[in-house]
Amino acid sequence: VQQFSAVNLMDSSTIPLPEALADEYPGSGGNASKASLKMRLVFDFLHGNLQQFVLSPGREADQSFSAYLAVVRPGSLNLMDLGYFNLAHFKTIVGRQAYFLSRYYARAGVLSLTGQALDLLELLHTQCHTILDVPVRLGKQPQYRLPCRLVAFRLPQQVAEQRRRRAKADAKRRGKTVSKRTLALLDYSIYV
Repeated sequence: VQQFSAVNLMDSSTIPLPEALADEYPGSGGNASKASLKMRLVFDFLHGNLQQFVLSPGREADQSFSAYLAVVRPGSLNLMDLGYFNLAHFKTIVGRQAYFLSRYYARAGVLSLTGQALDLLELLHTQCHTILDVPVRLGKQPQYRLPCRLVAFRLPQQVAEQRRRRAKADAKRRGKTVSKRTLALLDYSIYV
């Protein structure tokens, strides 16, 4: 990790609050608390520094949160969970000569370096015997198509089955179904 100027870890936690605070700190709705507070932080693992700490209403999605971009410096590696997946933000990171690492969001689209759409599931089935590490362009829309690496590995069957059960339960709770393709992708851990 010494080749990076910083290794920024981004994450958030949501804390339920008393309902009386719902006007100032609205919750995310559904079965969640009517009032909640989201704490977001950026921690530079390489130097042991807290780079950013932001409090906001619990309703605000991580995906739309962009304040962390203020601490992205050239040469930094920025690690985030799937909740922060946002191609516009990744483009900003790349534009600052920095790097990002995130789990892959299945609807983002993957293209070859020449711009041909790739069937990720087929690629994984045919080429991911242990670890798949390929250069790709991330994003279907022309304004994104970010050059990056896609790294994937097959999960143990027990882990993949657990992920499928969770995905089905989550979809059922929201009144939706999970596609066969999405269920098949859950056999792998995929990162960009």
